Amino acid sequence: MAGCIFVPGQPSYGHSELERLLTVAKPSVILTQRAHSDTLLEAEGKVSCSGLDRKSTFIFDDDILDNTGRSFLDVPHWQEMVGFLDDKGWEYSNVRSSLDYNSTIVIMFTSGTTGHPKGVEISHRNYISAAVSYMQRVSLHPYWQQSMNNVGKGINPIRVLGALGMHHILGQTSYSVVLSKLGVPLYLLCRPSVQNIVNAVETFKISDAIIRSSMLTEIAKGLTCNPVEKLRSLRRVEASAAPMEQLTKTILEQIGIGRVTRVWELTDRIVNRNNIGDIWIRAPSLSRGYYHNPEATSDAYGADGWFSTGDVGYVDEHRMWYIVDRKKDLIKVNGNHVAPTELEAVLLRHLKIVDAGIIGVAV
Repeated sequence: MAGCIFVPGQPSYGHSELERLLTVAKPSVILTQRAHSDTLLEAEGKVSCSGLDRKSTFIFDDDILDNTGRSFLDVPHWQEMVGFLDDKGWEYSNVRSSLDYNSTIVIMFTSGTTGHPKGVEISHRNYISAAVSYMQRVSLHPYWQQSMNNVGKGINPIRVLGALGMHHILGQTSYSVVLSKLGVPLYLLCRPSVQNIVNAVETFKISDAIIRSSMLTEIAKGLTCNPVEKLRSLRRVEASAAPMEQLTKTILEQIGIGRVTRVWELTDRIVNRNNIGDIWIRAPSLSRGYYHNPEATSDAYGADGWFSTGDVGYVDEHRMWYIVDRKKDLIKVNGNHVAPTELEAVLLRHLKIVDAGIIGVAV
């Protein structure tokens, strides 16, 4: 899809979420799987979008591996839209000017914690900057430094398991740019579950994994009851999509995983280290803003390009950053801000509690 703007959608989207995405993004081409085609076609029927019709939707399924692509429910297979090599219409210009660098390459939709999901515009510059930053970060890990030295010798002990969807920016940049650039093999998990993750790690001798924090917590709790030898090949795990409990980090590091990774004060004053405050950031990887939503963009971006993440956290004396919670989720009790995640972390220490949620109730 080179030359297009990529807009990923979550496999878990229902009719209303898909209708919202189609209405805002106005796609000209859609790729879907058979498992989601019914929901998609129903949503398409309720959205008025120029350039979008049944002929613009294509099936993109696992049968691409054996070249047996077939249409489904009158929806053509993606191979039918692929042109011939002598068709010069596929050619597009390389990114050369500053205007090109700052043009949109991806629109990622938020989870909608403050209302309807918003489309986040990410430029070529943002995307590559985030990828380079990520490559620099993982390359600092001692295990990676040693392993990458062997890649040129035809030896590559690094095998990455991708258990995070393409609708997550970490998963997308890792799968699309970072790992291929580093020459590291990637194993994508279509149906991430605890059992599937454990089986994949054992089968493919996975050394690194990118997993949702909640899934990682469930795996860690299983290890305390029944240590799993199947995970012995793991050396590094990245948790994403939510804060990770300290208990999860401790358990995983105890079984030999070498590294598990995971301001301003609320009164608008700059705070010292180890004090919780409102996190603002500024970096080349920051998005252009919210797609067709200037009001939300104006609310999120402050002076000189600073962006309000909506998170609260702190930085320690080693310059390590820790996210405590979402600012809007803080509960005010007797004039003090209480982070629900801290209370949830206490509950999650119980081995029979899989997940927990704390909300504030006015009294």
